[in-house]
Amino acid sequence: MKRILVTLLIVAVCVAVQAQNKHNIYIDLGVNQRGITATYDRMLTKHFEIGLGLSAYDYSTRNRNLISTAVFMDLRRFWVKRKSMLFLLADIGAAHNSGQLSEWEKRAPVGFYCGLGFGYQYRINKKGMGPYVSVGMYGHTEKKHYSYAWMPPGGIDSRIFDATSILSVGFKF
Repeated sequence: MKRILVTLLIVAVCVAVQAQNKHNIYIDLGVNQRGITATYDRMLTKHFEIGLGLSAYDYSTRNRNLISTAVFMDLRRFWVKRKSMLFLLADIGAAHNSGQLSEWEKRAPVGFYCGLGFGYQYRINKKGMGPYVSVGMYGHTEKKHYSYAWMPPGGIDSRIFDATSILSVGFKF
């Protein structure tokens, strides 16, 4: 059983290393906000990738409790120069907003998510693996319904686009 597991592990690693130039996985952690993002991209052209990603960030440091997760489509344009790689990224998708609110506030659970950013990666090998740092402006929409006791029964609704800049460090596999 152990031999089969070791053999499968070796085969999987060899296949993953050979496919690094077409399939890329980016995993990063937020520095100024607590959170994580994981993205799977596939190379379309020599300098352009498209893929899917998941992110989860905790914005509870503000006066309102908000945990935002998102599923998004990721577009990356990059330029390679020897061991360096500069890239631009654009994300668009759906956000899920959760967290505690006061008793007279209700939040719509699903909103729009988008992000724009740029980054720098240091490539360790020819396949493109290596650490990177990126800065981006990421945001989501929130729709709230307020129903205070002194207001008419309909209450009021507000829609906002809440964006914040996030510095993140990560690794490209």
